[in-house]
Amino acid sequence: MADHSHRGQAHLQDPAGRGAGEPVGLVGDHPRRVGGRRTGGDDAGRRLLDRRDRHRQAPRPPRPLGRRPPDVPRLAGHDPRRRCAGDRGVGGLGGDRVSVSRWFLPEQPDVIGLLRAQTAVTLEGLEAFARWAHGDVGAAQAVRDAEPRGDRRKRELVSALRAAFVIPLEPEDVFALSRGIDQILDYARDLVAEADVLDCAPDEGLAAMADLMGDAVRHLDDAIAALATDDDAANAAAESAIGVQHHIGNAYYRGMENLLHEGDMRARIKLRELYRRCARIGEVIIEVAERIMYAIVKQS
Repeated sequence: MADHSHRGQAHLQDPAGRGAGEPVGLVGDHPRRVGGRRTGGDDAGRRLLDRRDRHRQAPRPPRPLGRRPPDVPRLAGHDPRRRCAGDRGVGGLGGDRVSVSRWFLPEQPDVIGLLRAQTAVTLEGLEAFARWAHGDVGAAQAVRDAEPRGDRRKRELVSALRAAFVIPLEPEDVFALSRGIDQILDYARDLVAEADVLDCAPDEGLAAMADLMGDAVRHLDDAIAALATDDDAANAAAESAIGVQHHIGNAYYRGMENLLHEGDMRARIKLRELYRRCARIGEVIIEVAERIMYAIVKQS
């Protein structure tokens, strides 16, 4: 090996011996290419590289938990019986007064109940409207008073929708129903106001349509009450409201026919305008009823 080409210069010292655990075998035909060291690898000298005897500790046997006194009602780690430093009059907040669900989820409002409360105000206004149409002049003020109360009910419902986490109906369906119910009362108030401005007393045709409007809204209330609980009953009540509106249309045409026999042209024009407002209320009733049916279809 003295004259081997890989030995190096003759005046240089021999390289130091291999370190402990370093392989003595070469890989391939190049003297500097040494096999990679890996766990459990064997070398030419029959020595294992980097092998360690790993003994895992045996798992400990289970032990019973020590008995502790029961926890007192508290919020998180705060004992309600302990008062804050410097606070001599106010005690802590007990956990028995706060439910865990209220910490994370908002309160679930009764959307159906709020919608029915608004419908009740509208129905009250329509009953006063029917009395006015039958000749009770003082009932006109009751119609006017019902309208702002209906608006307050609508605002309460909208506020509940904004704060609700989960509701039985789609928010847009609830809003559309609330808007339609509010419009029914608004149009009834506008009709009374226009009759007052025109100095036009209602006739029999107007009284007949007013009675039918109340019946239709009662069917709408039944349909709303059955929403999210009995789809068949809600759908049947909505169809009944549409059927009543068809009777409103028939009363409208009969009244328009009777107006042809009215000798006073001014009175004829005034009553025709009031009739048209009644027809518009009937159209809104159909819109609300069909919206109920559409909400049922989306849930099925």
